[in-house]
Amino acid sequence: MLKREVVVTKFKNVRVVFSHLGGAAQTNNHYVIDGQVAAFPLYVSSRFRAKLFLPDQLKRVQNPAQYVESHPNARLLQKTYERMKALSN
Repeated sequence: MLKREVVVTKFKNVRVVFSHLGGAAQTNNHYVIDGQVAAFPLYVSSRFRAKLFLPDQLKRVQNPAQYVESHPNARLLQKTYERMKALSN
């Protein structure tokens, strides 16, 4: 019951709408939501709607492709994709 009433859950399920989301043209500040400073940046897109991101996630996605290619699990992940492709044929 409590989980359904949390503002973040309501927001995720589009039951709460904010008048000024992060990155508004007048402020271009992704940390401001309805005039309040948020702990995490909020980005809005027409495809994915509004999303909050943890700073660690933002740092990770800015890593070069080499980070992904040299990751310890990269080979296992590639094998998984190959198996999925074989199963789909």
